[in-house]
Amino acid sequence: MEQSEDILVISTYPPKGSIHGNKYSGVASYTKNTLLSINKHLGKGTRVRFCVLADILGNKEEYREENVTVKRCWRRNKTLSPILLIYDVSSMSRYRKVIFAFEFGMFGKSKLSLCLIPVLLFCLKLMGKQIFLISHGVILDISRVGEQLGIKANFLQTDRK
Repeated sequence: MEQSEDILVISTYPPKGSIHGNKYSGVASYTKNTLLSINKHLGKGTRVRFCVLADILGNKEEYREENVTVKRCWRRNKTLSPILLIYDVSSMSRYRKVIFAFEFGMFGKSKLSLCLIPVLLFCLKLMGKQIFLISHGVILDISRVGEQLGIKANFLQTDRK
């Protein structure tokens, strides 16, 4: 008897039928390659079905590629995208595990979007989801966070003369 598991993924994702090509994020191809290879490396009789809540590249759409359903449901540079994802996840109760492939520019240039990510994660936890966070573009020096966010180096400094 085959065992299967359903896992929800929040990430950018490449265009349909390609491995690369999301001009906004390298995380897209990394995520797709990872998901497609997981079932190849699992033992016989075990399968994982993934649903990716991905960025809209043209129009909203939903399609299937191998063991991955892609639901393009959020837009880059839309400030409330992380909050709107809460609604999408809440309607998908069969998914108990969530992989969140995160990078600083994932939702675009809005600093508020970045601030809403902890709210998204908190709400996922309240829904009883087990969260696996994959962080890309890890910054080891806090003074370099501004580069990832597009904040100028002297953003918080004042002129004292």
